[in-house]
Amino acid sequence: MKKIFVIILVMLSCVVEAQDGSVEKSIYGIQIGGVGIWGHNELRFSDQIAIRTELGVYTEIQQGIGYYIAPELSISPRWYYNTKKRNQKKLDIGGNSANFLSLKAGFRSNVFEFSDYEYDRAQNSISVSAKWGIKRNLSEKINFEIGSGLGIRSFIGGSLSDEGDSSEAFIDLHIRIGLKL
Repeated sequence: MKKIFVIILVMLSCVVEAQDGSVEKSIYGIQIGGVGIWGHNELRFSDQIAIRTELGVYTEIQQGIGYYIAPELSISPRWYYNTKKRNQKKLDIGGNSANFLSLKAGFRSNVFEFSDYEYDRAQNSISVSAKWGIKRNLSEKINFEIGSGLGIRSFIGGSLSDEGDSSEAFIDLHIRIGLKL
């Protein structure tokens, strides 16, 4: 009887430890938003920080002018600052379902651009943005994410309006629905 009691205590402690309010070790997923589709991985760096990498395609459509699709690569550390509080309230934290702050670095390229414009619309650029967002689960495998922030983007080899390198400030907004793989 004592052995069964000890085994049950060990099993319960493992379950409690797995639900301690920290981010998951590794998450793979696909997300689709209003302007593209992305595959991503979130790798745990610490109890509340995950490093997110994304590879996707960015789309822009302008009525009467045309469209373009170009690849995008980004990396961002994310601080999920309320996982422990959500866990204490018995709210879902699976798949890193929590509020987050991030510093996103991105690269867009026109190497594989698909477009019906007469000229290359996508420009090679690098960007950095500070963002706040929320990630919530709709089911065990389906989630949504909303984020906003401010950033700066530098065009490599000129912008659409001039020949030299140029930079611009931008508002970084996203609304996405995703599938956890």
